[in-house]
Amino acid sequence: MTAILRNAAVTLCAVVMATGIAAAQQTTTHTNTKGDTVTDTGSLQNGTYTNDRTVTTPNGKTRSNNFTGSRNSLGRLVTSDTHTGVNGRSETKTTTHGANGNKTTVTGPNGHSHTYYRPR
Repeated sequence: MTAILRNAAVTLCAVVMATGIAAAQQTTTHTNTKGDTVTDTGSLQNGTYTNDRTVTTPNGKTRSNNFTGSRNSLGRLVTSDTHTGVNGRSETKTTTHGANGNKTTVTGPNGHSHTYYRPR
């Protein structure tokens, strides 16, 4: 997912959670210029925004990207992004967005994780 799409998803998540809109789900499917079939499902339920994207290539290989955004007990936005490649291996990045910076934990396919802090 590109940075622009990720920022748009985070913004949408924040707006939807702030307005308290009821549960909604939307699924779209299209074919991109490479011939891949892209299925994109977005939903909002109980204050949690979820976007699941699955891309299937013409030869049947599938990769996916799952994005979730919600608020923690302190009211901070928490986002989680999981990428799964065609080989079935995945990585997860979880970020807590704070007033003074962001704390991100990245967990790779072998289970090892790394946490870093990015000040504003």
